[in-house]
Amino acid sequence: RTAGSLLRDQVTKVFIADGDALVMPCELWLRLLEECRGAFPRLQRVSCYATARNVLQKSPAELAALRQAGLRLLYLGPESGDDLTLRAIAKGADFAEHVEAAAKAHAAGLQLSVIALLGIAMERSQEHAEATARLVTQMDPRFFSVLTLTVVPKTPLAQLAERGRFQLPTSAQLLGELRTMIDLTRPTDAIF
Repeated sequence: RTAGSLLRDQVTKVFIADGDALVMPCELWLRLLEECRGAFPRLQRVSCYATARNVLQKSPAELAALRQAGLRLLYLGPESGDDLTLRAIAKGADFAEHVEAAAKAHAAGLQLSVIALLGIAMERSQEHAEATARLVTQMDPRFFSVLTLTVVPKTPLAQLAERGRFQLPTSAQLLGELRTMIDLTRPTDAIF
């Protein structure tokens, strides 16, 4: 309400943070979206991060209700399309489940922004890049973005790196992954 009183006519987009906001129960989402519409009369789009698992846990009716109430865009970050890599990074969903979640979101009228991650596949770089291209093609997002892995101190990945069990790929290798993804990805009409 404070933001609404200060920025009422200026806000057209709202991002509901953090992590995986779609995990919230539908009733809470509907109240939140109603508050957003009340606070910001020029509101055109509400978006949030989501996981395939949480999209799949929502019913088609719940997703449609969220879309009707103003949720327009889901940011899904499978990071890879390679099932071995997805298991290694504990994404909680495989290739097929990401495709199913995308289809369910599309059926509800929700747009998707899919995020891939360069450098995450360790020794499976080529398989990761090719599978990610296939996944993005099948998920058919409106937006596709690619981030680069950063090894953060004191994380499990940093511990692997310290023990010599993980090494961040070179810039040339990262660019090779990116080239493969761009060369092989064929969404209907995505903005990269």
